[in-house]
Order: sequence, then structure tokens, then C-alpha cells
Amino acid sequence: MVTIDFWNGNKSTARQAYETELLEACLDVSANDYDNARLKVDNTDYASAQDEGNIFDNGADILVTVAGNLKFEQKPKIMIPQPLTKGLLGYRLILVRSDSTAMFSDLKSAAELQALTIGIPQTWADAEMFRQNNYTVEEKGAFSDLFELLRTKSFDYTALGANEIEGIFKQQSNALGEIIIEPSIMIYY
Repeated sequence: MVTIDFWNGNKSTARQAYETELLEACLDVSANDYDNARLKVDNTDYASAQDEGNIFDNGADILVTVAGNLKFEQKPKIMIPQPLTKGLLGYRLILVRSDSTAMFSDLKSAAELQALTIGIPQTWADAEMFRQNNYTVEEKGAFSDLFELLRTKSFDYTALGANEIEGIFKQQSNALGEIIIEPSIMIYY
């Protein structure tokens, strides 16, 4: 039996679970045509983007990431042209400070949202996508810094996938208590 080392470095448990289940399903479907394989999952949360980018040097055989992820730009890859989450990750809900909810509920146009500053962790592919669509972007810190940077007003809001935001919100925001999921705005890309 072959063992495939899968580094599942996504920051949300919802995406980690989905991607693990998806890869296990692929292995099950291909078991008759290829040797049975076992998936060994590594959820290590590396401290830096550079460490994540070097994951194959640490023994990983496979990972799942979004198109345009700069950490893996020069790495060999197989691009799958269909969105693995059927586009759900492109539906973005936003997190804001609770003291700014009135400002967000009063927005009347996309241009008003674009003029506010969205915070995105360094090396995330989303940063360039937002810039290309005329958003004001503050690309700063790591995912683990996101909630504290929002709380301390380094930017006005951040956006996470609709499939992951509630789990991340429960994990990250309870300690801060000053951040909410904004109820009237959704971004789609």
C-alpha cells in the first residue's frame, strides 16, 4: 500500500475537512485502477509563508491551494480548472469591528466598499485579485494576526469564504469580542 503525505495547511477546519474528504474520495474511486493508497494528513500550521512554500522539502507529496498562491508560484503543480468547492469559496462575507456596523450598513455602492481598506494576510492570492478590482488593500501579517489587526484598526474589514467564516469567527473572535460578521454585505468573485 502506498502512503500519500498530504499537507493540509488551510487555516479553517471546514476547508481542511472538505479537502481531506475530497482527496480520500479520489483515492477510493481510483483504487481499482491503481494500487490502494492511504492518505496521511499533516495539519501543521507553519509560522511563515516561506516555511509553507517549502512544504515539499519536508516530505509532503500533495497539497490543495487556490490559483495564484504566491508561496507555490515556482513549484510544480497540476491545475484543476474547476473550483473544488463549486465556487462557494468565492462568496465572501466580511468581518468588521462592532463599532463600525452603521458605516457598513449605510454603504450604497461597491465603490464605497472599495474605498474602505480590506485587510488580507501577506502572500494570500486574494490581495492581488482585490487590487485588480480597485479595492484599497492592506496586505499585512499572517492569518493568525488578522483579528487583532482588524481590532486595532489597521484596516476597516476583512473577507473570508462563506464556507469557512463561521468556524473561523468562533475560533478567533471570542477572545476579542469586538468583531462581528457584517450581516448585509457579501462579495462574490
